[in-house]
Amino acid sequence: MQNITLQSSDSDLTQNEELGRIAFAASNDISGSDAILVGASIYAIAESEFTISSNATSIIFATASSETASAKLKITSAGDFYPVTTRVYDIGGPSNEFQRAYVYDTFYLNGTVFIDRQTQTFGADGYALASGVIVDGGTP
Repeated sequence: MQNITLQSSDSDLTQNEELGRIAFAASNDISGSDAILVGASIYAIAESEFTISSNATSIIFATASSETASAKLKITSAGDFYPVTTRVYDIGGPSNEFQRAYVYDTFYLNGTVFIDRQTQTFGADGYALASGVIVDGGTP
């Protein structure tokens, strides 16, 4: 098996410093302008200063539409996955839907708790949950 290692030459890595990047571009496209800009990249950044006991790193996914690729999504060292900006992004769509979603503890919908495992409730009205089934008025 072959491995490729992108390695920072920095001897003292601090928070938000980049460790390495893979960029995708069509630099020789005859159209020029936007066509030759970086269209996507994947890169790693330090979440905090690297120390003898910490190398917490996030992976950033950057994409472009009509500009140089910019950060859109992040996976943190803790495994959290979220948008990098305050812009709202779709997951799936009418022609490419996800079939299942698994949530361990709390599911938020539009910033409001929708399913709460701790209180065993569902929705703004607080319907009870029984064995993962929504119970309305005591009937599953």
